[in-house]
This record gives sequence, structure tokens and C-alpha cells, in this order.
Amino acid sequence: MVSVQVDGEGLPVPVDSWRSHWKAGGMMIDAQASEHAYRAGLAAHAGEARRWFESLVAVCLRRFLQQESGALPSAETVAAFSRHLWNSASAVGWPSPLAEGTTCGPEERSWDGIEAQVSAIAACGSDETERARLLPVARQLLKTCIYGEFTECRNSYRSPVAEDRCRRQDPSIARTRISGTPCVDCPYYVTLTQGEHATLLEASWARGNPVPYTREPALFLPEDFRELRRFLWLQARFGGR
Repeated sequence: MVSVQVDGEGLPVPVDSWRSHWKAGGMMIDAQASEHAYRAGLAAHAGEARRWFESLVAVCLRRFLQQESGALPSAETVAAFSRHLWNSASAVGWPSPLAEGTTCGPEERSWDGIEAQVSAIAACGSDETERARLLPVARQLLKTCIYGEFTECRNSYRSPVAEDRCRRQDPSIARTRISGTPCVDCPYYVTLTQGEHATLLEASWARGNPVPYTREPALFLPEDFRELRRFLWLQARFGGR
């Protein structure tokens, strides 16, 4: 379990977790174990990274749409969405892994034509209403795929607002986000286990929030999204071999 201490502002930060198990830049100390995990995942999906990716996206998409409105998309829509997401991320360009030993914050970027790619992904919806529902999640998942790696968290998951509350910790906001309370590119989704990340998030919960983390942990910190992020991390390092 991750240990937690406070920073200069009295807010919780994780210590002795990824620093003891991962090198800066996200590389596991045991790189051989990382590659073995990647090969095992490929084997479970007929040796195809794309098939593995699409299966992970399908789980995230169904969960998100169900929590957002309770309505599940058809299997055909899910398959087409996942396929188009892979194609769009490939067209924009997958990010390179951080060099070993690198520590850095996020690089805020914008991509020309990204909205056209988002619209193309969402166009797989069966009608105008479904296409409108797919637009925000298509945007979030495309960003998940193309945003570059970094090691120093933005800490948006704990940013306070008025009355000792945090907007990201509001269930009505988390319900609109495929990644829950953290950002889609949060480094902790890769460097912490689900239990460690949950400990950090709960310790950071704003006192004024009416809904505690423990009431809806799957909403605030979806485990299926961690599986997708870890696939992307592995794919960036071993997908070309």
C-alpha cells in the first residue's frame, strides 16, 4: 500500500511507491517483467496489439456510457468506435516513451485537426443522439492515446475550490470523465496500483465534498481505465519489437 505524506500546502502526496518500484520516466526496474507482461497480453489476443487495445476500449466505453445515462451502445457501435479510435490515434501519432531517467511535467499541446478525428470516431453512432453522446468520450479517449508521457502530476484531482470542495471530486463531474477524478494522462494511472491510487485519492478528498470517495470508488477511479493506460505504456516500449 502506498504511504502518504503532506506537501508544503498540507496536501497529501505519495511517497516510496513508484520511486521504489519504477524508474523515473515510468520504466519498471524489472524491464524483463514488463516485456513479459506485454507478450502475455498479446498472446491472449491472438498476437495482435490492435485487438488487445480494442477490447480494453470497449470495456471503458460501455462502462462510461452506462454510468453517464444508463443506456448501453450496440456491439456494432462499440466495435466501430474502438476501431476508429485506433485508426485516429495512428493518424495523429502515438507518443514516444520517456527516456529512462527523465522527470518532467505535462507538455500542454494542441493538435490541428483533432476535432475532425473526434468527429470521425463519434460518427459510428447509430443516430444523431448516439453520435452526440459519443463525441465527448471520443475526445477524451483520443487524448488518452496521443498525449505524451510525464512524471510530475498536475494535481488536478485535488485542486480546491470554494467551500473546501474539489470540482474533480464531484460525482456529477466524474461521471462525465472516462478517467473519473484524475486526468486522462495522469501518471499515477501507470505508476501506482489500483489500491495505492485509491489510498492517495481518498487521503486527498476535500472535506467539503458531500459524497465521500468510498461511496463510489469505481466512478472516481475506474480500474478499466488503468488497464488501458498500462497497455499504452507497454505498447510504447515493446510494440515495435
